[in-house]
Amino acid sequence: MPVKNEIEQVWLIEDNKLKCENKVVSKFNYFGTEIAVLKTEANWERQEMLIKDEKENCYWKLGIAPISFNKFLNNVTDNKKDIIWKKILENTNEKAIIKYFKKSMNKKEYFNLCQLKFIERHCDKEMFGKAKESRENYLKKQEQEKTERRKAIEKANNEEVEIVNYTFESKIAKIKSIIHLKGTLRMENLEFYKDNKYENGKTIQNSILYLAKEYGIDIPLSIKGFINNKLVDYNFGTGSYTYKITNGNKKCGSNIHEYMIKIINKVEEENKREVKTLREKIENMKGKNR
Repeated sequence: MPVKNEIEQVWLIEDNKLKCENKVVSKFNYFGTEIAVLKTEANWERQEMLIKDEKENCYWKLGIAPISFNKFLNNVTDNKKDIIWKKILENTNEKAIIKYFKKSMNKKEYFNLCQLKFIERHCDKEMFGKAKESRENYLKKQEQEKTERRKAIEKANNEEVEIVNYTFESKIAKIKSIIHLKGTLRMENLEFYKDNKYENGKTIQNSILYLAKEYGIDIPLSIKGFINNKLVDYNFGTGSYTYKITNGNKKCGSNIHEYMIKIINKVEEENKREVKTLREKIENMKGKNR
């Protein structure tokens, strides 16, 4: 079947805006019905059929008639597909399109800007008003659902932060208790959200290195690497520790004790402050009850 490529005026949506522009249209006659698509889309697997507007001598890309241009062109005979295609073609005249839009209004479905413009030009004001209302209600409902989904996601994220950071705080308290009691602490990585904000992402950090950072203790990179990658446990009472031997390298962080002692001192200082604060609260409560 011979294909014509001609410049035509086409109503369509581009970049989310309604436009009426001159476009090259590829078209041919399919058993008495014109099949037309944008030339730029002609070789796609699927296209949107352009609706010819005899009254205004233009075309409409309404988004209601998907076709396969090349299959029509090559006249592929597949009974099932032929039935579908014929049904599509039956619904491409103005009367059938308006009927389709009325059904969409009854279902309160979405109307794109091109469809609204078509209805405005070819139907009465009442139908145009109903189409606009249907579009607005649909968009409003979509926005409400979007807001609800966002709130649900935020709630889930907040719960995630609460659970992770509660576990983190509990582990920190336990670690400080072990240090205070001069027990043996096994190394582990801690997970937490900075500033209790999900958008900050989850931070994973070695427990000892976290404490060192919290207390402002500057540990050299070589010792940090040893603690992070090799240290298995450390006894805060005896100073003994075990570590992994990797690639036959038995070298350990010989200066590790210096920094562990600094951490012990900071934990003890913090513990004394907490005890003092607790005593002051108890004394205040006693004074109020006298």
